[in-house]
Amino acid sequence: MARAWITAFILTVLALHVVPVAREFTGARETLWPFLAWGMYRHSSTPPVETTVHRILARTDAGTRKVRAEDAGFDRFAFRRFYQIPIAGGDSAAARELAGRLASRWDTPVREILLEEAVVTLSEAGSRERKTVRRFDVISR
Repeated sequence: MARAWITAFILTVLALHVVPVAREFTGARETLWPFLAWGMYRHSSTPPVETTVHRILARTDAGTRKVRAEDAGFDRFAFRRFYQIPIAGGDSAAARELAGRLASRWDTPVREILLEEAVVTLSEAGSRERKTVRRFDVISR
């Protein structure tokens, strides 16, 4: 008898998975039916979608170099926390500190830290990119 109840329960749960498919045919969009049938899309937004990409550059006497997390002696999460986010917010002290670290590791003075910020907007009409550059004058020894 217990086996029959367990079998009935399993079949009921499996049958419930038909409900979202059936609702699709009626035109209703289902995203939260009993087991999050399309869970990865439940917090999705409608266009336009916007993202920001930051790139930090250092200008030295030898030229301009892209700054990577390894150049400063950090992993990417720490680099982002201590330098990328503060510099993107306009913190010149973080830019000076980064320039000092880079100068000691590269054995060349860093004259300027540049933050390139690209805001990419994706819409149904296509993509659009807006770039800005922030300059931080830092003279390290």
